[in-house]
Amino acid sequence: MNATDSDVERDGVLVDVLFLLMRAVAVYGTSHPQAGKAAQRLSDAVTSAEPPFSLQLVGEGLFRDRMLVPVEASRFKRLQEISRVLHILGAHELAFEVTPTPEALIPFGKALSDAQSGTRENLEGVQVQGLSWRVIEHARQGLDADDLDQGLHALTQLSLAAKDCRRIAELGTEVWRFALGLSVIRHLERTCHADLSQAARALELAPGRWTPARRALSAAFHVVAVLEKLGIRGSPRRALAHACLVLAFYGFDPRSGRPLEEAAVKGLALVLAAPVTGHSGIPPHVLQVCTLLHLLDLQNDSDPKELAGLELVRLCYNLERRRRPLEVNYTPSKVELLAQLATQPDTDRDWFKALIATTGVVPAGSFLRTPDGQVGVCLGAGDSLDPWRPEVLLASGPCQTQAPVELLAQLDLG
Repeated sequence: MNATDSDVERDGVLVDVLFLLMRAVAVYGTSHPQAGKAAQRLSDAVTSAEPPFSLQLVGEGLFRDRMLVPVEASRFKRLQEISRVLHILGAHELAFEVTPTPEALIPFGKALSDAQSGTRENLEGVQVQGLSWRVIEHARQGLDADDLDQGLHALTQLSLAAKDCRRIAELGTEVWRFALGLSVIRHLERTCHADLSQAARALELAPGRWTPARRALSAAFHVVAVLEKLGIRGSPRRALAHACLVLAFYGFDPRSGRPLEEAAVKGLALVLAAPVTGHSGIPPHVLQVCTLLHLLDLQNDSDPKELAGLELVRLCYNLERRRRPLEVNYTPSKVELLAQLATQPDTDRDWFKALIATTGVVPAGSFLRTPDGQVGVCLGAGDSLDPWRPEVLLASGPCQTQAPVELLAQLDLG
């Protein structure tokens, strides 16, 4: 069963209150009212989480009852520190049978504080009614945790990006929420760096409708993926992907969408309406995104091709704009979308080739026939520069084809 956004937030709050209890005891001591308030907040959070349940904090990851919990970027540092401290204490798993009282949690907070300062290495003598803990053998921490599955990491980051996209859609787009948009792009950067092929497969084959938010996520993903493949990282990539995300949210309708130039006009106006916070003026990233939108603006007379990368934004926007066409009552396959783009005179050929080389011409989930006559399912783009040589799942297991495959049909996942 998949966890809902409210479940993820509920479990993430437990990380926050554990960290705050540890810091409150360290700063104020065990008898200070602030320590009591922190213990009360932890007790309330456990009640909201509905015990019995267990938390596993292993390898800087959070699990509830051994199911991975996506963690917001804003609380990842706290998770890292709590995981490190519990690793020192040999308490990788915390099992809550019932809700502990705030008074009973104060000694536990003291143990966490002492371990953080290096004066304690175990939980001997600490007893908390309703809470038990245990060490998980072979659990490793930090740089020693080198067995993290990169595919799992990619999918976790992709799910967090999708969650932020849904949040943007729920809050509305009267003004652009830069913090949420930037969070989407950073999750996508981590996704593509970890396992680009796995992420592309998951995004294409995930169940559910291709809503405007999902298509916006896919458009931004393709920008990040192509630039990752080309080795272009940092602020230029982030700004291009963020601009594409803005365009998609203001340009895509449930079916089809408006031309890119019109989306740029609307997007730029509402991006400029976003409030500026802080004492250092407008952040450079915001200026970069606004500049890119201005260059794509219908009212701008300059040549957008003067800035490398804008044609990639245009390409990825048009790809997902066609995902839900008005003319037909079905969702075209990736092959059909690419074929449509290939016939458009305004499609930049160089960026189109780069997109094909990154994601492959054969979409994940398609039935294929290999040169030796075997039938398999495409898993995604292969390592070869030939887009017709994808990674294929055969009865004997995944393989990299040595010759071009033959596309049979798009797999219908119902």
